[in-house]
Amino acid sequence: MKTVKPSRARAFATELNLTAPCRNGQAPRCSRECPYGLDVRAFIRKLQRGSIRGAYGALSEQLTFPKVMCAICGAPCLKGCTAELSGAPVNLPTLEQAVFAGSKSSPPRYNVPPKEERIAVVGGGLGGLTCAYVLTTLGYSVELFEAENDIGGRLRELLPQEDYLPEIMSVIESESLTISTGRKIKSLNELESFSAVAIATGAGSDALGFEGKALPEKVFAAGEITGTSLPKAVESGKAAATAIDAYLKIGAGEEVTLSSGLKPISAEKTEKSEPLTKEQAQEEARRCRLCDCRACYDRCDLLQHYKTMPAKAESDVRVTLNPVDCFMPRRATRLINSCNDCGLCRDFCPESIDMNYMLMTSRALMFDDGSLPKVYHDIWLRDFEFSLSEKAAYLKKPENGYLFFPGCQLGASDPELVKDAYDLLCGIKPGSGIMLNCCGIPARWAGDAEGFKSHLEKLKGVWEDCGKPVIVTACPTCKRTFIEYLPDIPATSLYELLAEGCAPAESSGETVAVFHPCSSRKDGEMQESVKALIRSRGITANEISDPLERNRCCGYGGHIYPGNRELFDTMAQKRADSDPLPYVTYCANCRDVLSGKGKDCRHIIEVLTGRKRETSPPSLGQRRRNRVEVKAFYSGEEIPMDELKLIIPDELRNKMELDLIGDHDISDVIKSCNETKNYLLTERGTKIGHIKISKMTYWAEWSEEGDAFMIHNAYCHRMVLEGEGDGR
Repeated sequence: MKTVKPSRARAFATELNLTAPCRNGQAPRCSRECPYGLDVRAFIRKLQRGSIRGAYGALSEQLTFPKVMCAICGAPCLKGCTAELSGAPVNLPTLEQAVFAGSKSSPPRYNVPPKEERIAVVGGGLGGLTCAYVLTTLGYSVELFEAENDIGGRLRELLPQEDYLPEIMSVIESESLTISTGRKIKSLNELESFSAVAIATGAGSDALGFEGKALPEKVFAAGEITGTSLPKAVESGKAAATAIDAYLKIGAGEEVTLSSGLKPISAEKTEKSEPLTKEQAQEEARRCRLCDCRACYDRCDLLQHYKTMPAKAESDVRVTLNPVDCFMPRRATRLINSCNDCGLCRDFCPESIDMNYMLMTSRALMFDDGSLPKVYHDIWLRDFEFSLSEKAAYLKKPENGYLFFPGCQLGASDPELVKDAYDLLCGIKPGSGIMLNCCGIPARWAGDAEGFKSHLEKLKGVWEDCGKPVIVTACPTCKRTFIEYLPDIPATSLYELLAEGCAPAESSGETVAVFHPCSSRKDGEMQESVKALIRSRGITANEISDPLERNRCCGYGGHIYPGNRELFDTMAQKRADSDPLPYVTYCANCRDVLSGKGKDCRHIIEVLTGRKRETSPPSLGQRRRNRVEVKAFYSGEEIPMDELKLIIPDELRNKMELDLIGDHDISDVIKSCNETKNYLLTERGTKIGHIKISKMTYWAEWSEEGDAFMIHNAYCHRMVLEGEGDGR
């Protein structure tokens, strides 16, 4: 059977086991912390629907004495609750109180044929009472002996009698149960007439003289005398009843030795408060996310899009990196290329499982061994190369130790943003230099690890040649890239410098929502600086109203558009709809993506200068021309674009943008076809031709109108026409 050649990708896949600690599919934290193992989700679901009776039923199905057991529980569930977004755990104790206060339900009754055997239970605490109750539900006749005048055991020390006795009596009430209080059993000989005996005399008792000894046949133990805690005494009582039933049926029992010198274990009491109303309980219950640990899923657009969880995604990635032809083909190539490199999955996972690392590493390994579809990122790599070319790259060395680095996208979006930003910087740091370049992140997103590394080394060389200045970024992704991958280079954001000493101005009456780019999520100083700058213009700056939508990727990250356009559109629209207020952001890509979805979105530089772009986001071709304009402005050079004059109808223009076809691509098609005479003539006199550029074949239909070219149609595809080679 044919397989792929050994590679680093295969080695990575073989060792891949990131999701082993994943809690998805397990009981939620609150249930794991609960001493009773309560199915919290079942209880909460009832309350979320407003069913107090149903919620009581969920408790009584799992807890023998629900009100009593909840009262003595120390509520460790509160420590396990993951509802951190709301600032406080879901208050299960108050929900339980609301259910008990609002329910008139009675415990279930069982009609079981009576059995002949009689059983004695010594001790009227929780363990003994539970054991006796369970045995009566199995049809046995039970007599319970309690040395004190009242049942309850250590409950008498913890709760007022009215808080435990009514519920216990309503549960254990049965014709087959006799309770003898004030009767102290001193010897097992007193119970010879019984078929079995359960000792439940409590922690630290004399246990009828059996401390440290194996219990004789037909004698069993329940409750705190077994060494368990008071909250778990009920489970111990159930276990003892089950063991007695098995013994009486099959005549065998497990040997048990009681511990000696046990001391009472303290149980925490829950303070009483006024019970919540049904509506309040329902509202509080709705804060519960019924977690099956979905912390990453709730925040990851990729996982939601593929309706998958980390373990399944990892399995698919493993097969994709280590496929077997015709048997286990690659199945997650598109998924791997749908990661936007935001890192939310890792930051919110309680086990810090790094799906971001897995997917981006897989992308790089597939790029390395040639299995990554180059068309997913080819357009962005070519755009990256253009930003480094003589037409767009520029350097003016600093005179004061500060070098402005606007990044490749700010000028592409709007040349005026770069000019205004640089002027603002020079206003507080005269003599600052400027470097028109790219941080290299497009190469990382394309999986080109070596290309990314090589570019970072070049940036470091330029920085050293400039005297090792402070890099001042306008793009949060650029700042993150410098900090993570070039830690020797001091980097700050323009907004942090501008915000120094600024104060809120008199209110203008305007309110905006600040759209923090995903790359700024861990940069609290930059976030606060941007909000301070907005307030310095008299504008109220709010966070996005939905906490789950904060610091989310607009869809541009990872350059996922060519590989998963549907996911990109979903993400962009969700971000645009996250808050009804107008947005202010400090990422040019966020502004363009969100504006493209119809959202009123300004860049912070526009807020500071009072200038607002009224046009729609620029086309791919215009983005290149914008970069050239910025360089020409600072260099004083006249830079030819070598592009033909094209006339493109709006409808076709929109189609070209969706298909990522730039004016420069169509211009190259026409120039090549006219030079080689390699084109077709249509009946209406138009010409149709194509050219392969890198990994894509571009087609155009055009006609000449004076010195311009009217474009009638344009499209592209991945297919290669036989005999055309690799293109250019």
